[in-house]
Amino acid sequence: YTCVDEVDMKIAVRNCRANYRKTVKCAAKAFVKHLINDIDLIDSLNIKIKFVSNLWADGFCEAHDFDEDVTPLDYSIEIEDDLTEQEKLQTLAHEFVHVKQYLMGELSMDHKYWRGSKIKNLEYREEPWEIEAHNREQELLLAWKNT
Repeated sequence: YTCVDEVDMKIAVRNCRANYRKTVKCAAKAFVKHLINDIDLIDSLNIKIKFVSNLWADGFCEAHDFDEDVTPLDYSIEIEDDLTEQEKLQTLAHEFVHVKQYLMGELSMDHKYWRGSKIKNLEYREEPWEIEAHNREQELLLAWKNT
């Protein structure tokens, strides 16, 4: 794989080896470029990725400094450190789908609205934003590996 140089979003990666940090940054750039067509919007993003032990899930994505009238541009992604490197990259791809969902206004920050429709309490695997994220993980990994 190669790194997508035309993507200038800010990415900070913490709690991993230096050579793996570069891999994570390159994958993140490829994922976001594949998911979002607006390069100016991409370049406005500020993403913090942190590897954490004993996380309550494989990964977690959170938008910061948002209100209903402003597109969130700052995100934190946490990934379970005990996963294999391949599982970490797959989880990163999954979490970047959530970044896209928040950024494009598809998913409300409180997870009560999906593409404009109110969502009732659903099990994790039935939530439409999780279905999309799971379904696109491999697509994103392939897109990155084919850059």
